[in-house]
Amino acid sequence: MKNFKKVPLFIFIVFFITRWIYQWATGNDHFSLFGDSYRYDELSDRIISGNFNLDVTAFITAPLYPWFLALMKWCFGDHWMMAAATIQYSLVAISGIYLYKLAKELFQSETIGRLAAGIYCFFPMTMYYNVLFTQETLFQSFFILFLYYWRKTILHPDWRLSTKAGWWYGLSFLTKSHALILAPFIFLVQLGLGSGSLFARMKPVFIIAAWSFMLNLPFALINLKLNHTWTWSSGGTWAFFHNAHSPETYETSFHPAYANSNDRTPIVNLGFIFDTAYVYPKYGKVNQLPQPERDRMHRKIALEWIEAHPTEFAELKIFSLKRFLLPGASKRHYRFDLWLASVLSSFPIYILGYFGLIKSLRENWKAHFWAVSVVLMMLAVYMVFLPQARFRTITLEPLYIIYAAYAAWYLFQKYSNRKSSVAAPVL
Repeated sequence: MKNFKKVPLFIFIVFFITRWIYQWATGNDHFSLFGDSYRYDELSDRIISGNFNLDVTAFITAPLYPWFLALMKWCFGDHWMMAAATIQYSLVAISGIYLYKLAKELFQSETIGRLAAGIYCFFPMTMYYNVLFTQETLFQSFFILFLYYWRKTILHPDWRLSTKAGWWYGLSFLTKSHALILAPFIFLVQLGLGSGSLFARMKPVFIIAAWSFMLNLPFALINLKLNHTWTWSSGGTWAFFHNAHSPETYETSFHPAYANSNDRTPIVNLGFIFDTAYVYPKYGKVNQLPQPERDRMHRKIALEWIEAHPTEFAELKIFSLKRFLLPGASKRHYRFDLWLASVLSSFPIYILGYFGLIKSLRENWKAHFWAVSVVLMMLAVYMVFLPQARFRTITLEPLYIIYAAYAAWYLFQKYSNRKSSVAAPVL
């Protein structure tokens, strides 16, 4: 019992301290590394002023993170950044504890649990986002807690576990709405792999859905009043779909040209869905339309481009699949040193993660199919929308870390046993 308490406390302390050390050592502030940070800062100011409309032209922003920053500003005044960073570092530390618990229970191994937590703690692709004022850290923390309780719910479908799973899932999709794509997989996994009667298997689905609906309801009603549209966390799905299927995206994906080779800023504007003055060749200033009509027009323009360019569409899908499978950032769109660093830090995790997941599925596919559903969710995100490394980092790579820890420990034991048998004297 003492050891059970000491390990989570140790994990929390190490995670929390390393984030502050990383911020101090790199000298990075909370804004300069990622442009979205400025947008969330502005949206939180908008909320403080009494304007709850989170429409940023391309989409209606998922509400939880701007409201979180607004709460920090309201509660702590001039010290809000210190408070926000402290809470973010605390949340990622808690997620480290639950990743440890998930890995430990999944493989019934204290060693694998500790190894997974250690990798996650120092994984550069995750640590990079922890200091930034963006959705990523909160989402990743909430999502890991959801995965922990969801897996337990599959095995033991009682209302307490289902309530915890529903709470963390609701917070996850209120932070980044792509988590909604997992909803049908939750239903299918509970239906096919849950224990007990049909009602017992479906009860967690209803509880998770109910909690998600209740958490979403206040923001959905606000958007219904202000933007005349019902939203599940955020709106603008078709704008993102259009952004992924456009001549601008095709050119940037395969023939990127840069104004400055050092920062790798593309000349082609991929932010056209944010620009209210942008003129679409056939339809004019679509971005100035009311939100529901604007989204429908994005769908229309994207589908017309796909129909007129089937070869380019196929090439984009192949590009997206490659970006999904291969570790690190895109070589075409990042400086060589950043691309190389991302690949070197991610490559072992991906190789071992793939190996560990495949081996686990071969041994007991029912116990690990829930993890496959998360992989399929992210594959859908990559294939339907633009491939974005940060979405994969915050959603999928914690799972890869768990299975990589399992694979590393398995290979280590196998090698150690083989070495011992070779060294043993023949009697």
